[in-house]
Amino acid sequence: MTRAVWDCTSSRGARDTILRLSDGSQHLVMRAVCALLFAADAAAFQLHASSPTIRIHSATHAADLAHVLPTPVMAATVGMGSDVTRQTAPPSFNNTWYALAYSEQVGTDLPFGTRLFGEPLVLYRDAQRQPVCVTDVCPHRSAPLSMGEMENGMLRCFYHGWGFGSGGKCVDIPTASGSTGMSSAGAFTCTTYAVAEHEGMLWVWRGNPLAADVRKLPRHPAHETTFTVDTTLDYGVDWSAVVEDNLQTSRHSWMSDGSKPLPSSHDAPNIVRHGGASGISQELHVLPIAPDRTRVLLRHRFPKGPIISTLLAIPGALELLSLFIRNRNYEISREGYPAVQAQARGSGGAGANDLVSMFRQWKQSAEEAEGAPDFERWDGVQGFTWPGGIQIDDDAVEGTYGLKKSYVQTTPPAEYAPIGPLTAPAR
Repeated sequence: MTRAVWDCTSSRGARDTILRLSDGSQHLVMRAVCALLFAADAAAFQLHASSPTIRIHSATHAADLAHVLPTPVMAATVGMGSDVTRQTAPPSFNNTWYALAYSEQVGTDLPFGTRLFGEPLVLYRDAQRQPVCVTDVCPHRSAPLSMGEMENGMLRCFYHGWGFGSGGKCVDIPTASGSTGMSSAGAFTCTTYAVAEHEGMLWVWRGNPLAADVRKLPRHPAHETTFTVDTTLDYGVDWSAVVEDNLQTSRHSWMSDGSKPLPSSHDAPNIVRHGGASGISQELHVLPIAPDRTRVLLRHRFPKGPIISTLLAIPGALELLSLFIRNRNYEISREGYPAVQAQARGSGGAGANDLVSMFRQWKQSAEEAEGAPDFERWDGVQGFTWPGGIQIDDDAVEGTYGLKKSYVQTTPPAEYAPIGPLTAPAR
């Protein structure tokens, strides 16, 4: 058994620790990386080849790294200025990209049902594993496609078995056969959205698909030199309250220097960023699922310094670190949820800071120009009207519209903290 001594020094007494471990390599790496990430502003490692001892020295200032390591382990952060938005004027909820899911959440085995401002959508991958996003309604008899199954890159509706492939085009009608049947299938296409897979996320363009501009996708300037840990969170409040809470606090920046809050920025409509001198940054994609329902795609970014890269090359290290960070984020979201609820009620303690005030002005201007962005119903093109106007909860006995008891209209299910279970799936 290899024995290692971690000598962690810090200017803060609470962080002065010495960890003596004699575990397997995975646990050792877990402790090592955590020790690095919890250092005050940055950290330096000294690896002694003559003995199994690695010392972690916390640097008072990030610039001290240049005197300790041959290669600084710092990376540029994005959006750290005081501007509330980089979206071009005028303020708008439309003609922009929204991250709906992580790439790993949408596989080839099941469709992924979700909503954007209340509009039901479904994501799936076609036979070439390319992402497709369509409205969650079959053009045949209006059954929800998210209730269907995937068959070799084809989304098959549960109701009459119609199959949809690339671009949402119907490619199979079981009750029709031969060339006539295929000709009939080709006449039906789901209402599609432009979708792009970018930096490990699936982005959907809210607007005319022909106007979708990939140049407007948010880009991290150092994406290739950072590694990420992703966490999904579910909130039972309006999305704007979650944005405002995160513009006022940086509760998920718990791995950075706690002596001062990290600078925040807002990329309209729904992205909040935090970052610090150490190169560790956070970005929160606050997804408006429906009124009083929000999903957050939280991404932590870490610079790929030589030390971290070496440690994470050990099998299982990244998985352990990711599990640790996600579980901690679940705990923090539960602890901070009352404050978010207070923000939603308009009773959140301290007054709004400049970023929150600017966000409110931006949102008000967008609503004055376009009206409320919340979806109410489909009508017109497919001869289908969403019953009852604004969506309501499922009927516990009949299911939704009597279609199927297992169908959950309020997709995606709230399975993550703070309103879902604390121990949630990996994604």
